[in-house]
Amino acid sequence: PVVEIESEDYFDYQFNRPVVTNDDEGVRKIVWPSVTVYGPTEDAAADADAESNIFLLLGTEPSRGWKSFSSQIVVTLKESGITGIVMLGALLADVPHSRPISIFVSSENPLVRADLSVERSGYEGPVGILTVLGEAAEAAGIPTLSIWASVPHYVHNAPSPKATLALIEKLEEIIDVTIPRGDLADDAATWESGIDALASEDEDMSTYIEQLEQARDLGEATRREVVRLSTVTLNEQALRGDFFLCASDKQRDFWLGTLAALGRVNPVTYDADETLRALIDVVPFGIEA
Repeated sequence: PVVEIESEDYFDYQFNRPVVTNDDEGVRKIVWPSVTVYGPTEDAAADADAESNIFLLLGTEPSRGWKSFSSQIVVTLKESGITGIVMLGALLADVPHSRPISIFVSSENPLVRADLSVERSGYEGPVGILTVLGEAAEAAGIPTLSIWASVPHYVHNAPSPKATLALIEKLEEIIDVTIPRGDLADDAATWESGIDALASEDEDMSTYIEQLEQARDLGEATRREVVRLSTVTLNEQALRGDFFLCASDKQRDFWLGTLAALGRVNPVTYDADETLRALIDVVPFGIEA
C-alpha cells in the first residue's frame, strides 16, 4: 500500500460497520472500513517505464468529510506522480441481464474526450464520491476518465461479476494492459444462469425481462417508436374500457396509476367506490370458461 486513509476521520461506523473475521491462524480480529491506495512493487516499478505504472484506489465510500477526503487523495496522487485517473462504477438501469453489459465512457477533460472520442456526461443530480474525486483531480490538473456499467435494477442486491468483467474489458482497451480474469468469467456465467432460474419461477419477472430484451434488440430509435405507439394504444384502451382485470396486485397498482393519469380515477369515481374495485380488480388465475 502507498497510503491507507484513517477510517476514524471519514466513516460513520453505524452506517459502515466494521466486521469481525478469523485470520489464517484462527485469530479473530476486527476489520474496519477503509480506503487504501495501492502502487506497484519496487521490482515492478523498476522493470517498467514510469508512464506504465498503475495505482489502485480501493475502499468504501466515506460517510462524511468528502471535501477533506478528496483533498487528501489528491495530495497522494501528486506525491506518487500519478498523471491520470480512470474511475470505475456501476449504475442501476432498465437493462436485461441476458444481454451484453452496456458500458458508458465519459470525461470532463476536453483533451481526453478528443483523444479517446468519448462524450461528456450530461447527468445532473445527486452524485457519489467518484464525482467529487474527479472534480478535485481535474482542478489539480490531473485528467480523469469515467467508465460506468449498466446493471439490471431487478438484481441490485447481489454483486454483478458480469458487469465487473465488462468494466475490465473496457479498461484494458483504453489503457492497453492485460488484467488477469481469475474465475470471473465462470462467476459471470453462474450469475446469469442464477437469474435465469429465478425468473423461470416468477412470471412477472420473466415477462419484464423479455420486454427489456426486446427493447434492447430493437435499437434505441425503433424502441422509442414502438413504446410510443404501444403507449398510445394502451391509453386509448384505458380511456374507453368500463372495467379492467389484472393478474396481480402489482399490475393493478401500475394500471391504477395509468388510469389516474388519464383522469379515469377522479373524485367522482372515488366517491362512488373508495376501493376502485368496480373499475379495476384482480383475478389471479383468470376467469373460468
